[in-house]
Amino acid sequence: MNQLWLVALVLTVVQVVIAVMLALNYRSIKHTPIGKRLIMLAMLFLAQAFIAMTSYYTWASEGYGYDIAAPLTLITTASLVGLIILYDISRI
Repeated sequence: MNQLWLVALVLTVVQVVIAVMLALNYRSIKHTPIGKRLIMLAMLFLAQAFIAMTSYYTWASEGYGYDIAAPLTLITTASLVGLIILYDISRI
């Protein structure tokens, strides 16, 4: 397993944590229509992170190299930045 796979896996773990924090921020408005949608969005981010994590681990175990790990790490980083921005907005 090369270092980029490890970075991608760590980033997906961070995504899981932030998605849970996002869902907890929306807990107080969960009975409103927008609150239900926002919690569903947080759960979709959580599911995406778990799917990415298992896929990355499988691909790393199968020996895929930098040519696969590099773009996926960039995509994961961009997704994490978006999730962090959404979390920051949710705290307002």
